[in-house]
Amino acid sequence: QVVAMEPPDPSFWSGQLVVAAVSFAALVFLVWVFMQVERSAGPKTVMAAGDELDEEPEVLFFSRDKIPDDCPWPIHNCTSDQEAMDVVWMEVSPTLESVSQELRKRTVKLEVVSVRLGPAVDWLLVYNLRDGQRVFGRAPQSGIPDACCVDEETEKPVTIDASSSLRRRRQPAESEPPRQGYYKPVANIPATLGCLYRIHDGLGTLVSPETLGSAMLEPTQNFLGTGYYLFPVEALASPSSSTPWLVTFARVDKYCVVAADLRSEIPKCVFLDQQPNFFGAPSVEGSDNVEDQTVLEFVADTIENLIGAAEMHY
Repeated sequence: QVVAMEPPDPSFWSGQLVVAAVSFAALVFLVWVFMQVERSAGPKTVMAAGDELDEEPEVLFFSRDKIPDDCPWPIHNCTSDQEAMDVVWMEVSPTLESVSQELRKRTVKLEVVSVRLGPAVDWLLVYNLRDGQRVFGRAPQSGIPDACCVDEETEKPVTIDASSSLRRRRQPAESEPPRQGYYKPVANIPATLGCLYRIHDGLGTLVSPETLGSAMLEPTQNFLGTGYYLFPVEALASPSSSTPWLVTFARVDKYCVVAADLRSEIPKCVFLDQQPNFFGAPSVEGSDNVEDQTVLEFVADTIENLIGAAEMHY
């Protein structure tokens, strides 16, 4: 005898769906809370490979008249900070000439800083500005190809003396063990950025000397106001494998970076929104939004903003 079974009460399935939806929402919420806790835990001083440091970097400040012999800039015999800055910026391109002059006007004290972590040393110049702000620039690498030193204003290569001590000043001694990734080949520098990297291998703001070590090891991050806004060579990278023609070279704020579009002879800027998605993972948007601003124009504007010579727009 076949007994016909009555279908379940519709309210039963409705209840099951509600339970499943609530469980999924709770799981998503817990994942979101976990990601927020991780992001708000504060900056960690980590090595490039992701291992936490077991020692704090040694940060030493030197006034211009007391710099050590191994300082990479040839400013030991300069009799004033202005003369020292003239030496550092003597190879400036026409597009950066105006902002470099403004930087020299606004600097009241120049300091040399060494950031030592184990055997590796980063050398910085710190520009103490008359408004109390401090801007740092890292010592440039050697071997930047002349093909990368194209000024956008003239669209011509900026010629230099290859035997100049300024070109050779960042060459490490044979006994100096470079930090992993620091002296990587620089052949892929976007055109025109070489005009910056011949002067400084990146520029940023200094708020707390205690966070300089972290900023050197993680140059794309900001640590309590200390960090790069114009990235050093080692931090140049494509934001995505799907956009190999883009190279990020600067940051605007916590979630926005700037990339150079290498598809044109004079690269233009692309602003990329890296706002994390719901799960906390970064998402890159805006890769198709090419601006009219060229890379070197953005570099000049950023330096102006760092030194307070223009209205801040980020």
